[in-house]
Amino acid sequence: MKLEFNIRYHTEWGESVHILIHAINANHRVKTTDLEMVSKDGLNWHLESNIYERHQHPTIALWYSYQIEREGIGVTRRECNPVPRMVKVSNNKAYVFYDTWEDEPLHWDVDFNGPTVTVRLKSIPVAAPPFPTGHRTIILHVKAFGLLPDERIAVLGNIPTIGKWNVDRYVPMTLQGGDVWMLSINADMISSFPFQYKYVIVDYRTRRMKYWEAGENRRTGVFDDSDEDKVIVLNDTPVRIQRVKTYEAVPNTETNMRNNDGEVNGILR
Repeated sequence: MKLEFNIRYHTEWGESVHILIHAINANHRVKTTDLEMVSKDGLNWHLESNIYERHQHPTIALWYSYQIEREGIGVTRRECNPVPRMVKVSNNKAYVFYDTWEDEPLHWDVDFNGPTVTVRLKSIPVAAPPFPTGHRTIILHVKAFGLLPDERIAVLGNIPTIGKWNVDRYVPMTLQGGDVWMLSINADMISSFPFQYKYVIVDYRTRRMKYWEAGENRRTGVFDDSDEDKVIVLNDTPVRIQRVKTYEAVPNTETNMRNNDGEVNGILR
């Protein structure tokens, strides 16, 4: 199984980015490997690795995290990531991961009991995403903080598979655990790469789209014509939620905002 990891992190002199890979086999045993990444500029870090499988006990899932190490000292910084990056895997596929460093605020439960207040770290259940189908697959992972109880996350993009910027044709994501949302896309149905997309906030009750995320359109990685049995996993920066009326989406209106490509985004209130 071929693995490729990519992350941007600005290191100081003497620092390097390491990745901790936890491979889970069919017997639910975990093998942890600490691997040093490489960089030409101290900012863009890259690693290619292989997992050599035993047919009796194949690897069925991976979860991993990044940490900073300094020569002669050891680990100097770890990610704050209560919900690990986790994906089910298969030996006959290659996986490419594009990640961002996680500095998530901790999630706490607060119990008010008489004059005392007890604070403890929440236990967040996590499940690996379902195994993707198709010869080529794109998996989107994103965190969304501050959602209201009836809000969900979905995806819209500039290709028909994910709505072609039509606010009535968004593709809903699945809550993986904590604040993490996930979507698996069959890349065999997509004719050109990279494509552009944005995350959107949807009202669960009415099924209407409420807001586009702010900022520029996001873009995927690229498949070569020869790439088969390959999975690209995009662990995006958190959804850029801005609750501004100009980003409220109301379809079938004459006055519209447009996204960065000039496509219809929503109405100007």
